[in-house]
Amino acid sequence: MEVTSGNFDETLPLIREALDECTFWAFDTEFTGLSLSGKPTDSLDTMEERYEKHVLGAKNFLVIQVGLSTFRLERNKWVSKTFNFYVFPSTVKGQDKRFTCQASSISFLASHGFDFNKFIHHGIPFLPLQTVEKLLAQTELQRQRDPIVITSEVDRKFVAELKDRVGAWWLHAEDDDRLLLPPCNSYQRAVSYQVLEEMQLLLAGQSGILVEKVEAEGGKVQLQVVRTHIEAVQAAKAREKQQKRMELIRSTGFSQVFRMLKTCRKPGVGHNCLLDLMYCVEQFDQPLPATWQECRQVVAEAFKAGIYDTSHMARSAQFADLFKGSSALEHVYSTMLEAERLAPVEHAEGFPLYRSAEGSRAHEAGYDAFMTGTAFAKLLAHLAASGVPELCKEDEDEEHLVPQGPLISTDAAAGFKDRINVHGSDVPYAALRGVQPHPERSHVLCLTQLPLRTPWSAIREKCVAAGVQVARLCAKR
Repeated sequence: MEVTSGNFDETLPLIREALDECTFWAFDTEFTGLSLSGKPTDSLDTMEERYEKHVLGAKNFLVIQVGLSTFRLERNKWVSKTFNFYVFPSTVKGQDKRFTCQASSISFLASHGFDFNKFIHHGIPFLPLQTVEKLLAQTELQRQRDPIVITSEVDRKFVAELKDRVGAWWLHAEDDDRLLLPPCNSYQRAVSYQVLEEMQLLLAGQSGILVEKVEAEGGKVQLQVVRTHIEAVQAAKAREKQQKRMELIRSTGFSQVFRMLKTCRKPGVGHNCLLDLMYCVEQFDQPLPATWQECRQVVAEAFKAGIYDTSHMARSAQFADLFKGSSALEHVYSTMLEAERLAPVEHAEGFPLYRSAEGSRAHEAGYDAFMTGTAFAKLLAHLAASGVPELCKEDEDEEHLVPQGPLISTDAAAGFKDRINVHGSDVPYAALRGVQPHPERSHVLCLTQLPLRTPWSAIREKCVAAGVQVARLCAKR
């Protein structure tokens, strides 16, 4: 199901229902860049060094498409509901996000049919959850702000004329009578609100002053005073307060989906998803912290049921023969589709978007999320059948091996929980919980004080002459 700003609100209940009923969910993102100039990743980065480089990308590039695919086990099959979201930064409350684009990333997206017009014109707006919380707090503080102190003679004259005008009108006004005040600037409007509030406190009986904004000629704003019952004034203030809160909550936009992922307490699945996780936290939740140690605590706290990475699973010893060294998503997906007797995956009714895609929609976030979840579902059954056979049995037609029980909590699957692949690195994995493993580098030699622009061939020759066999050379930046 494709989701844009046009159908986002009406789709939210479907998303919530899909997450509530699912066994697990899978996700993927597309973004405007991978690495900033001068900050390339290195195969010998430590986990902290790699994280510091990725943080720079997360704070400068933009997630522009998010895929979410939920999977529910129904008797002898998995049923999937897939959503493909276009997202674009919100501009409410003075928000105006700047972001960077990397030419190769934009070219890659364009070559796979990404609709940039839809992203800009119909992308779902969003504000980070933490930003919305701060704006809500600021809204409360604005209602409790210190009174404006009138010091200039011009302002004193303005206040005196306002009191005289409203006071004279009030003497003869009846309920629902209106008085349109002269045009004024924003500061004078703030002063007017304060003065009229003070006059309200001096009034006796059940009558009250309701202040409304009206649009005058040329788009200018004027204030209008209405004589009404005090209950109506209180009700209007309550409505205004609630309206401002709802406007801010609506401006949360797509980040509402991220909140659902955090609160549904279901396992999440990505493919080579370290960047996806970091970019999503930065963009939809809160600023990334300074260190990897702090970041993994943030992610682990957000997704308490755990995150699985099908790329890390495919690279593990258990699947070495199955995937023959390649952990690319399309290869993992197609390999698991061909695996015999593993329970099939079907698209739910009302979710026809990828029924006939068969790889043609690869690198669209929704389809990649579906491929990731499908691969994971079949990897679980494969693990259970080979390692914990009592957790898989034949269906009634003896055609498929059907998962039995909570597969995601089995010992076989638990070995992959919260372990995220670190692309192009010998770091075994990024651990969201537990001990962060360090690579074995006793075979790595660090050469220093080499003359500038020393050729690789010269370094290799010197190593061989010294009896050192060289498998690979790389520059440590």
